[in-house]
Amino acid sequence: MKFSYKLFVIVGGWLLSLQLNAQTQPSQDVQTFTLDQSIEYAIAHNPNLRSASLGVKSAEAKVGETLATGLPQVGASADLGNNFIIPTSFLPAQIVDKNAPPGTYIGVQFGTQYVGRAALNVDQMLFNGSYFVGLKASKTYTELSRKDVINSKTDLVVAIKKAYYSVLVSRERLALVEKNYQRLDSLLRQTKAMF
Repeated sequence: MKFSYKLFVIVGGWLLSLQLNAQTQPSQDVQTFTLDQSIEYAIAHNPNLRSASLGVKSAEAKVGETLATGLPQVGASADLGNNFIIPTSFLPAQIVDKNAPPGTYIGVQFGTQYVGRAALNVDQMLFNGSYFVGLKASKTYTELSRKDVINSKTDLVVAIKKAYYSVLVSRERLALVEKNYQRLDSLLRQTKAMF
């Protein structure tokens, strides 16, 4: 019974070391990083962190938009029209010529061939309580967005450090398994020799 138990432990340890060895074999796609390199890589390529950074830019744009509503608003417009045919109005001929027979009309054109118009508008908000509240709220929103980026970055660094630590622990465990395998192998050889 003891011999089969020892054999089971030896075979189990050997299979475990083969499996761990197969997973740690270097291949062409594997890159190795230090902890600092891992953190830098994750900060540069993490989509959640990028999203949070874009949120800060969006919040800053909203602050600018809110601020712009309180600044003077200037608008200008211009129109130019060409009357190809100047409208003609018919008036009684007696207005122009006192000797003209009654019931006769004369065509008179009012207007010019080109018509133009230009306008300039300037508006300024003097006081609006909701504007000041909105401005304060938008600045708070920007600050919250910045804190969200810092929070996301901190969470990412913590997760990377935990993962890196777990890899280091796994390597140490692998080394212990290999040492146990060597001990068990030598123990098996000694037991065979004694048997």
